[in-house]
Amino acid sequence: MSLSRTLVASLALSIAAIGCGGMTPPPADSGVPSDSGTMMMMGDSGMMMMTTDGGGGGMSGTCGDTTKACICACGNNQMCINNCIRMNSTCNMCVLQAQLGCCPTETMALQTCANNAMMASDAGPACTDNNCIAMRCMAETQAILTCANNPATQMMPACQSMLAGCLGNYPIACP
Repeated sequence: MSLSRTLVASLALSIAAIGCGGMTPPPADSGVPSDSGTMMMMGDSGMMMMTTDGGGGGMSGTCGDTTKACICACGNNQMCINNCIRMNSTCNMCVLQAQLGCCPTETMALQTCANNAMMASDAGPACTDNNCIAMRCMAETQAILTCANNPATQMMPACQSMLAGCLGNYPIACP
């Protein structure tokens, strides 16, 4: 199951932080159940509603039980899976960090590009927002997407371990 499309939306939101000095890993699991974020779900009325995800690690990883249940309910619908992950900001950031960790060469290139984009150069004035950085670093972003979308990358033990920290196991095992 590919989770790399989640990277597209997340990368634009995180690119400035990457450019400003590196990635911050997801918080360590203290072993104490905690609120790992909120999730939006469609209610019967069609209204979006917030649900608290009580996960704090364990069998469902950083993403928690609610998000994992949402993912499992999606079957093979990749858009549905991506939405489940995106709606839990803690999970989304964890998966993004894992995917970036699965592609260290491409991540370093993006980090360098983002740092350079924030300085005036022949490419133009210094970028002051995420949109500018994303435009200047489009090739590097595409390289990460290509890497993260590669099934061989996703099956590397180190990559699987990082994704399992977010999702409880990877590939995802649903009841």
